Amino acid sequence: MTIEITKAEYKTVFGLCFLFFICLLTTSCSGGVSKFEEENDSRKNVTVEKGFVKVTGKDDGTEYECSGFDPNFTTDPSIYSCDGNELVINR
Repeated sequence: MTIEITKAEYKTVFGLCFLFFICLLTTSCSGGVSKFEEENDSRKNVTVEKGFVKVTGKDDGTEYECSGFDPNFTTDPSIYSCDGNELVINR
Protein backbone atom coordinates (compact mmCIF):
# COMPACT_ATOMS: atom_id res chain seq x y z
CA MET A 1 0.00 0.00 0.00
CA THR A 2 1.50 3.29 -1.08
CA ILE A 3 0.29 6.81 -0.48
CA GLU A 4 0.60 9.17 -3.38
CA ILE A 5 0.77 12.90 -2.79
CA THR A 6 -0.24 15.11 -5.64
CA LYS A 7 1.53 18.36 -6.44
CA ALA A 8 -1.44 20.39 -5.13
CA GLU A 9 -1.40 18.53 -1.80
CA TYR A 10 2.36 19.03 -1.50
CA LYS A 11 1.95 22.79 -2.05
CA THR A 12 -0.85 22.93 0.53
CA VAL A 13 1.21 21.15 3.19
CA PHE A 14 4.26 23.29 2.44
CA GLY A 15 2.14 26.47 2.57
CA LEU A 16 0.66 25.55 5.95
CA CYS A 17 4.10 24.80 7.38
CA PHE A 18 5.39 28.13 6.07
CA LEU A 19 2.46 30.03 7.64
CA PHE A 20 3.04 28.25 10.95
CA PHE A 21 6.70 29.30 10.87
CA ILE A 22 5.74 32.93 10.15
CA CYS A 23 3.27 32.90 13.07
CA LEU A 24 5.95 31.60 15.44
CA LEU A 25 8.43 34.21 14.24
CA THR A 26 5.92 37.05 14.61
CA THR A 27 4.89 35.95 18.10
CA SER A 28 8.47 35.72 19.36
CA CYS A 29 9.38 39.15 17.95
CA SER A 30 6.34 40.94 19.38
CA GLY A 31 7.16 39.66 22.86
CA GLY A 32 10.55 41.36 22.75
CA VAL A 33 9.01 44.68 21.77
CA SER A 34 6.51 44.52 24.62
CA LYS A 35 9.27 43.81 27.11
CA PHE A 36 11.20 46.87 25.91
CA GLU A 37 8.08 49.04 26.21
CA GLU A 38 7.46 47.78 29.76
CA GLU A 39 11.04 48.63 30.75
CA ASN A 40 10.73 52.06 29.15
CA ASP A 41 7.40 52.75 30.88
CA SER A 42 8.83 51.92 34.29
CA ARG A 43 11.20 54.90 34.01
CA LYS A 44 8.52 57.52 33.31
CA ASN A 45 5.67 59.02 35.27
CA VAL A 46 2.48 60.05 33.44
CA THR A 47 -0.26 62.17 35.01
CA VAL A 48 -3.57 62.63 33.17
CA GLU A 49 -6.17 65.01 34.58
CA LYS A 50 -9.17 66.22 32.54
CA GLY A 51 -7.23 66.00 29.28
CA PHE A 52 -4.07 67.68 30.57
CA VAL A 53 -1.14 65.26 30.33
CA LYS A 54 2.19 65.65 32.11
CA VAL A 55 5.09 63.26 31.51
CA THR A 56 8.22 63.25 33.67
CA GLY A 57 11.03 60.76 33.84
CA LYS A 58 14.70 59.95 33.69
CA ASP A 59 16.52 58.53 30.67
CA ASP A 60 20.22 57.65 30.90
CA GLY A 61 20.64 59.96 33.89
CA THR A 62 18.96 62.93 32.18
CA GLU A 63 15.65 64.12 33.57
CA TYR A 64 12.92 65.21 31.18
CA GLU A 65 9.48 66.79 31.46
CA CYS A 66 6.79 67.71 28.96
CA SER A 67 3.10 68.42 29.07
CA GLY A 68 0.18 69.14 26.81
CA PHE A 69 -3.52 68.71 26.20
CA ASP A 70 -5.08 65.58 24.73
CA PRO A 71 -8.78 66.07 23.90
CA ASN A 72 -9.19 62.29 23.49
CA PHE A 73 -7.32 61.45 26.68
CA THR A 74 -7.11 57.92 27.97
CA THR A 75 -6.00 56.24 31.16
CA ASP A 76 -3.38 54.22 29.26
CA PRO A 77 -0.07 55.93 30.14
CA SER A 78 1.96 53.94 27.60
CA ILE A 79 0.81 56.11 24.66
CA TYR A 80 2.35 59.30 26.06
CA SER A 81 6.02 60.21 25.74
CA CYS A 82 8.29 63.22 25.25
CA ASP A 83 10.32 64.45 22.29
CA GLY A 84 12.37 67.21 23.84
CA ASN A 85 9.80 69.47 25.49
CA GLU A 86 6.95 68.32 23.20
CA LEU A 87 4.29 65.83 24.26
CA VAL A 88 4.04 62.88 21.85
CA ILE A 89 0.84 60.82 21.65
CA ASN A 90 1.32 57.38 20.05
CA ARG A 91 -2.08 55.94 19.16
